[in-house]
Amino acid sequence: MDMKEFASYGADKEMKILEIGPSRNPMYKKSDGYQVDIVDYVDEVSLRNIYEGWPGVDNIEPVDFVCSRYYAQHIGRKNYYDIIAASHVIEVVVDLIGTLEDFSILLKEEGRVRLIVPDKRYEYDYFREVTSFREIIDAHVYNQGDNHTPGAVLDYHMNAVEAEGFGVYMPNSGTQYKELFRYPFDMDTDEGTIRRLKDEAAVWSAHKFSHIQSWVFTPVSFEILIYQLNVLGYTDLMVDTITKINDSLEFYVTLKKENAAFSRKHLQKLQIARRREELACFSHEEVRRHLEMCRNTMVLIYGAGKRAERIKMQLEQLGIDWHGYVVSDGHRKSADERKHERRIYELSELAGNKNVFVFLGTDEKYQPQICEKLEMHGIPYA
Repeated sequence: MDMKEFASYGADKEMKILEIGPSRNPMYKKSDGYQVDIVDYVDEVSLRNIYEGWPGVDNIEPVDFVCSRYYAQHIGRKNYYDIIAASHVIEVVVDLIGTLEDFSILLKEEGRVRLIVPDKRYEYDYFREVTSFREIIDAHVYNQGDNHTPGAVLDYHMNAVEAEGFGVYMPNSGTQYKELFRYPFDMDTDEGTIRRLKDEAAVWSAHKFSHIQSWVFTPVSFEILIYQLNVLGYTDLMVDTITKINDSLEFYVTLKKENAAFSRKHLQKLQIARRREELACFSHEEVRRHLEMCRNTMVLIYGAGKRAERIKMQLEQLGIDWHGYVVSDGHRKSADERKHERRIYELSELAGNKNVFVFLGTDEKYQPQICEKLEMHGIPYA
């Protein structure tokens, strides 16, 4: 599924559609014959100036309503739209609960909300925490301004990452570029950066809307949040469908009007699914496949270079207690042990040890001969 397929499913050009924040990549175009009203945080001319020189700038269409929140109040309609659409918008709204309330007011009883949402596992929010239920409620109750909180601004700027010098905002980035993530600025060497960010964040809440990614989701974390908000009466919208394409930077959500009854069993099912999803975020199939084999064993990493450091990071993110490194006989150096702060074993020291599991952290061209040695000593590996 792609955006075009998601948008067109069940939609026709007789329907009344509201699209929020389409910018240069609309789901429904007026020029294609859709009866669509467009909402954005600035007008068409400003959007064209902002995105001058960017691909797709010719897709920008006239904006009918200029606002960044209180959509229902600005538009002044009730039970009017068959479809409310927003691609890569729900994560930047100031008040998520207020936005859902507006959607419900504007939407017909049988209507649908269609959202395309960034998946933090595959874009520049990779290292940021998923949004909590508490944060959403607090923002709704306490933040009555038109901008994000200073905390949201600081979290975004300090924890977003890049890959190979580019924003991590491309399909498959989570699997292809995970080892190359870096922060856009170096806090250790740029002392002015932190001071500048704090100063700016302190005053930004009094300024006009800042286009930052305040809320952070994965598919299941989003479904849990909507379910909890619904059963507590903060919204009458529920997830109708949620579709995730493997390794895509986004997922597709359809919301419908429905008041759900609370079920501890259903919530627990979602919470367990969320934990599995979290595990997938920080690991690869090879590691997950061997997790059970690592229980009650001494976990070691073969090698002590950059590739081994990446394996070390993945194990620590998974919460696996690892014990040290393995190198070929004659390659252990006391300097390396001091540097890595873990014991480095030579392969012959592990001969006959049935309580060891080894993760390969060496260059692939050396792995066949290493695997042969490990097998000769009866040591399991991945």
